[in-house]
Amino acid sequence: MKKLLLIATLIMSLPTFADEVEESVEQAMDLYKKGQAQQAITQLEYAAQLIRQQRGEGLKGFLPAALSGWKAEDAESQTAGAAMFGGGTSVSREYSKGDSSISISIVTDSPLLQSVMMMLSNPMMFQSQGAKLKMIKGQQVMLNKDGAMAVVNNTYLVQIDMGSGTEEDVLAYAKEIDYAGIGSYK
Repeated sequence: MKKLLLIATLIMSLPTFADEVEESVEQAMDLYKKGQAQQAITQLEYAAQLIRQQRGEGLKGFLPAALSGWKAEDAESQTAGAAMFGGGTSVSREYSKGDSSISISIVTDSPLLQSVMMMLSNPMMFQSQGAKLKMIKGQQVMLNKDGAMAVVNNTYLVQIDMGSGTEEDVLAYAKEIDYAGIGSYK
């Protein structure tokens, strides 16, 4: 039910995002044609930020619900333009059960993703750090002492931070993630 409410909210907000994006791009074109390059750039960056926010809201729906006995905080979304660490969009959610806590995040549109993908493609690199690979729901997942991470469709980084939880907690949540859905999200 919660996921259905989130999807309905997103669908209702899409025209607003689209209208603002289109309006901002049109303003940028007008400014560009008038020779006002800096103002055009500002408008285009604003449009890009709106699109990142839209993607972030959509990605929230891929964070799993709390497992039995656990509590989940509301999902949060953060976006940054290219000027901030190369940019990117991330969503995250905190989970707790008694003294145990873990967090799950999904990151996209970040140049930092490239370095993680290089590490995951080189087994020698992560094995030397005590990490191990596991296939979960057809997705290659790297487990280490801090949690787990997976690169989905060379576009999304899914991270599970162990926090004060256990490896079993991390694996249980890793099995709840819809990797195929994330991979096909545009």
